[in-house]
Parts: sequence; C-alpha cells; structure tokens
Amino acid sequence: MDNSVDTITAISTPVGFGGIGIVKLSGDSAVSIADSLFKSKSGKKLSVSNSHKVFYGHLIEPSSGNVMDEVIITVMKAPKTYTCEDIVEINCHSGTVVLKQVLETVVKAGARMAEPGEFTKRAYLNGRIDLTQAEAISNLINSRTKTAARVALAQIGGRLSEKIKDIQSQLLTIHAELEAAVDFSDEDIEAADVGIIKTRVSDIAAEINRLLETKRLGKVVTAGLSTAIIGRANVGKSSLLNTLIDDDRSIVTSLPGTTRDVIETVMDIGGIPIKLCDTAGIRIPGDEAEAAGVALSKKTALEADLVLFVLDGSMLVSEEDKQIISQVVQGRAIVVINKSDLPQKIDLEEISIQNVIKKVSTSSINGDGIEELKRSIKEYATFGSNIEDDVIIANVRHEYQLEQALESLREMERAIEEGYSEEILTESLKMASKSLGDIVGATSYDDLLDEIFSKFCIGK
Repeated sequence: MDNSVDTITAISTPVGFGGIGIVKLSGDSAVSIADSLFKSKSGKKLSVSNSHKVFYGHLIEPSSGNVMDEVIITVMKAPKTYTCEDIVEINCHSGTVVLKQVLETVVKAGARMAEPGEFTKRAYLNGRIDLTQAEAISNLINSRTKTAARVALAQIGGRLSEKIKDIQSQLLTIHAELEAAVDFSDEDIEAADVGIIKTRVSDIAAEINRLLETKRLGKVVTAGLSTAIIGRANVGKSSLLNTLIDDDRSIVTSLPGTTRDVIETVMDIGGIPIKLCDTAGIRIPGDEAEAAGVALSKKTALEADLVLFVLDGSMLVSEEDKQIISQVVQGRAIVVINKSDLPQKIDLEEISIQNVIKKVSTSSINGDGIEELKRSIKEYATFGSNIEDDVIIANVRHEYQLEQALESLREMERAIEEGYSEEILTESLKMASKSLGDIVGATSYDDLLDEIFSKFCIGK
C-alpha cells in the first residue's frame, strides 16, 4: 500500500489508568473508518460534517453491535491538520483494556499501526514542517525543563530554519554572480570582484561559526550538565546534595564512607537540567566494596562536565584533599568550602588548583552560600548566554552539517587566495549550500528520515 495515502493509527496518550485516552487516525480513510464504528447522538455522519468539529456518541464493535465506549470524536479534514491529511481523534476513557480494544477495532476496520514518529514524518513529507521543526517536536516532548521546552518551541516556530535559509540565500546570491561571470564572460558584463566575494564568504563563515559556538549550550539545555560532587569522606557531599535539591536523596551519617555508590538526581537550576552525582568519599578504602566505590568516584569525576570539589572548612587541608586535586580536580571545578557554620580552620593557600571556576563557602545546616553556588553552576553551564534570544544548535546532525558547510566555505576562501577560476569557486558554494539544505531537509534521504523518526514515540 502507498504510505502517502494509507491510513495510520496509534494510541497518542500514555497507556494506563486515567480520565481520557486518545486513539488517532490520519490518512484518506480516517473519516470513513471512524464513521463505520461511531454512532453519533445526533445521528449525523462524520463524512458529511464540516472540518474541525467535535461529536459525542458511542463507539460500536461492528461484528457484535456492542458498545465499546462512550466517546468524543474530533474530525479535522485536510489540508489544515497536523499531517495535512484527514485526521480523526477518538477521545475515550483511558485504560489498557479500553484503549487496546478501540485500537484493535480501528485496525480491523482498515487502518494500520503507525510506526514511531510517522504522524510527524507525514507532516514533514507533506510540507507542513521542515526537518528541523520535526526534530524539535521530539525535543519538546523530551524536555526536562521550561527552558528546554522554550528552545524547542522556538525551533518549531522556525527560528533555526529562517537562519539557515537566510544563509543559503546569501550563498545563492554569490553563486549567481559567479555563474554570470562565467556564462557571460564574452559579454559586456563586469566580472565579479573576488576580493569582495571573499569578504562576503568570510562573513558568512563567521555567521556559521557563531551558530556552532552554541552547540555546547544546546547540549546542556537538552541533555543537561553532568556534575560530580567529589571530595574525601565526611566533608558533607551528601548533605550538600540534599540541600541543593531540598530533599533527603542521599543517606547522611557522622560515619565516614556512608556513600558507596554514585547517587544521581536531576535538578533544575535556572532552566538548565543539572545531573548531580553524589560520589563515595575518595580515600584509602577499607574493604573491597569501598574500593569499588572510590574507583567509580574517580571515573565519574573525570567524565563529568563540571566538578564540585567539596572541602571541610572546619578542618585543615589534608593529604587526601591534595591527592584528589592532583588526580581528578584540575580544571572545570567549583571549589565548595562546606560547613561554613562552624569555626573555619582551612587555609586555601595550601592547595593549588588550575582553572578554578569559582570558590564558594556553603553550609548545609543553614543554607548559606547555596544560592550563590547555584548561580555559579548556571553561569558555567550557559557561559552567560541569553538562552531566550539565541538561536541554539541542540542537535548533533545539525552540528555536523554546519561543520561541513563551514569547511566548504574555508576551501572557497583558500581557492580565492590561490587564484582558482569561478567554476571551482561555485563548486564549494554548491557543497556548502547542500550541507545547509540537509539541515532543513531540502535534500533528504529515506535512511536519514528513518533514523530521525525512529527515535520518536509511537503516536506522534
């Protein structure tokens, strides 16, 4: 069957016990299939109704004539729908039995089960959205903070697409000027000034590079900032974690070595998802289990995006503190001088840490310094960028294609410097434009689409 016209169906709400569950259909037969199962209270057929109307009635099992559920059906006819096809949404009572029965009956009536992301894939194939907008829909569904959701919504709204298309338009103008110089070289047409063109290409390359510089921020907004809380035993790492998240997530005792495994939790700091990892105290282990915990602590610290190195401010710097610094703390670290509520004995002049981001004094008892620590974490995560205003690259595929486009433009700059002909220069422009086109889906391939949409949930 031709996938561009057949009718697909899926449960579009989480399966479980709840008030409402939705079974969605999209395709040429969506309305007729629903009509064959639905008995409206008004007696009106869905097929003769206007678009974007809601109907109340019962869903009937055709072979037995039994009522399956009391439902509300929404009819949305092409082209003004999510997929640009006829769409029907059956709103029934949520529950595994009810939803499964409705879905099976719809399939028996002529629909087929949708593949993951197929509704959105159809929206893309039918020209309603481009590829960046389709991918942003998945990002929106998986957002873990309001900021991540806003970034995804901006991309759905076309901010990235507009930026890419603007750059493509600039490349097209330069391409046309070079082509004119080649095609009408014998005519009385002024040759393209390659010096000016090189400047324009350099400006475009700089614009692409600025986009690429947002990739780290994009990763943090979507995937979160991995943050390891490390230090020797009993400096207050677990207490600090509990205070940061305002919950008793880690066990706290006066005995050193309470934490043996890495305890992970995610918190929202200023719209950024921060994955906090409370680690075992790094010291000479007393048994095999603690040795495994210490090894895991070191590994977690080395792999983390950010390290919170916790020191006990009420004690002198120990040899264990110095060993931790030499092994895992250099760079990307915020030094947390904990237990500021106690008399301070620590002398930070005794230790030397390269590239320390900041030093913050905190108390897990009275909360002193906790807000300052949160601000420091956010500042590191965002580099002080205004997330609301920036077009952010939050997708590895987009990053790769931008890097390819940038490299093509760099090759063009080198070709201009070396005096190559206009024909050679236009090839670099074509490659750059193609790479940008691949971002929005101007040139797409079936295997690429399958890879992208396979990551969506079924029903979207």
